[in-house]
Amino acid sequence: MRRFALVTLVSVFTLIAAACGGDDGGSAGDGGGGAAISPTAGGSGTSIAVAVGETDTENMHLTLSSNSAPAGAVTFTITNEGQKVHEFVVLKTDTMAADLPYDEATDEIVENEDEVVDEIEDMDAGGTYTLTVDLEPGHYAIACNLEGHWRMGMRADFQVT
Repeated sequence: MRRFALVTLVSVFTLIAAACGGDDGGSAGDGGGGAAISPTAGGSGTSIAVAVGETDTENMHLTLSSNSAPAGAVTFTITNEGQKVHEFVVLKTDTMAADLPYDEATDEIVENEDEVVDEIEDMDAGGTYTLTVDLEPGHYAIACNLEGHWRMGMRADFQVT
């Protein structure tokens, strides 16, 4: 009986802590923090798991569990499986992720501030980060825009219906 009471008490405190947690999901320029939690309103919305990292010295990956979602709150849970720092940028654009404007001098894509929906910067190796964004219908490009990372494959297309 005591074990049941203890399990129930821990469960209640966990639910209260989750409900009271702030949105520290990483807005543009804030660095993203650690393993931030960003619940969707009322538990609604779509959750997308994302894996980022390096495949080898010349190739990197950004893999989404789904390339589409319905309009509304979309929660991306990003796990940095690699050994390097990465970032996660969501851009609303009609341009395919592989065709984004690229600056060879900086080895980065050219981010149009009007297209950047939100981002998490400086995601440390081994960390898990959460970003919840309210997305309207349309095409989105998702990328890591650190030097060389987009060119080495850290990009994906995402469709919102």
